[in-house]
Order: sequence, then C-alpha cells, then structure tokens
Amino acid sequence: RMRLKIGVNLTSQDDDFDVFPDVSLSAPIIEGLLSGFIGAEGSLQKNTLRSLSDYNPWIETRLRIRNSEYTRLYGGVDGTISGVSYRAEASYKIVDNLALYQLDRDDDIPEFDVLYDDANIITLQGSATATVLQDLSVKGTIAQRFYSLENQEKAWHLPSFSLNLGADYSLLKGQASFGADFYMENGLPYQDAEGVAQNLNSLLDLSLNGRYDLSDNFSVWLKVNNLLNNKRERFVQYPTIGTNVLVGVGAAF
Repeated sequence: RMRLKIGVNLTSQDDDFDVFPDVSLSAPIIEGLLSGFIGAEGSLQKNTLRSLSDYNPWIETRLRIRNSEYTRLYGGVDGTISGVSYRAEASYKIVDNLALYQLDRDDDIPEFDVLYDDANIITLQGSATATVLQDLSVKGTIAQRFYSLENQEKAWHLPSFSLNLGADYSLLKGQASFGADFYMENGLPYQDAEGVAQNLNSLLDLSLNGRYDLSDNFSVWLKVNNLLNNKRERFVQYPTIGTNVLVGVGAAF
C-alpha cells in the first residue's frame, strides 16, 4: 500500500565529491483512484558542447563549459478516474550553473553566448492520458515555471509556460495510424540591442502525422508540421520554419 525509497546519488567532478538525495514516498489516499507522493532528488548534470547545441544550435563553438548541479523537492497526486490516468505535481528546484543563452551582437553572424547563473525554479505541472474509444487515445501536459535568478534579470531563452496536446487514432487493426499534436509555449525572454528585457512571440504549432505499414518490415509515413504557419523566433533573430511537409519510408528487421 505504501512505497518508500531511501537512497543517495554520489557524483564527482574535478576531485569534488557531492552527495544528493534520492528519496520518495507514495501512498494511496482514495484506494484505486487517488494516491499522493513526495520526494527529493538531485544530481550533477554534465553539460557538453553537444548537449548545449542540441537545445540551441546557434551557440558559439568556443565557450565556457560548466556542469550544473541541482536538488529538486517535489510532491503531488496521481491516479486513474473513469479511464483517465492523471498526475499533478509541484516542485522546487535549486540549480547551480543553470545554462542561459544571450545573443552576441558583435559577430558578423550573430551567435549565442552561454551564461551560467544560480537559480531557484518553482514548477507546477500536470498530465493526463485517456483512451476515448477503442482505437483513439488522447494525452496532454501543461507546465508553468517560475524562475528566481541570482544575477540575471530573466531566464534568457528558457520557457516558462508550455502546453502539449495530442491524439492518436489506430485503424485497419493497427496497420495504419493517424495523429495530431498541438504545442503552445510562451514568448521567451531576451535582451535587445540596448540591453532591455523583451519577449519573443509565443509558439502556436499544430501538426499532423500518419503512418501505413506496407508489410511487417516496411512502412511509409507523412508529417505535416506547423499548419498554423507560426513564424515565431525560438531564438532571437533565428525564425523557425513555416508550414512544411515530410514524407519518408521506415524499415525494421
């Protein structure tokens, strides 16, 4: 009925050893419908040029690399009601060396410097999944983050609000599928040429996808991305691609 985990996470960098908690407790509140959980976890997050450029492809290649350390306290509820699986969580995260991104306007081709700052992050998030019909499933996640930084005015180019909704429909006994996804994200903060904090446009993205299995080994797929033709800049001066279509073939052996 109750589950308790007690552990630690040991990390090392530059001969500096740290101990982070790995503790959680979960217990039913309403049997079969609602459970509660609390916990604490922490670790060392290794930052590399690849991991930083995966998030922001426009960073400078000569930059200062620092690892991030974090400790996260969290709690919430989860369960299943009328076939809907849900989870609601609130967390408080302490981060040393949170990576932020600031445009270097002195370069001929503007690129981003990586800044590091210590931060406290409060996150409220929820998710739900449900099978509406036998072959139709829907899902959704929503998150709101509140940043408190030690030195920087804003969490440059990091999202505060995000919403993801999706639906998948399977047909022909699983031989084909069709899906739709909707993404929403707030306009990210950045500094303009005068050093004043501004916000980019928000993201509104509707995409469709389909798949058809030609055989047990081969399939074809289609993706139609950004149907709303949202031209927001994910990173300042670097607009995203408008409506685009991808077609491909998959193989599995």
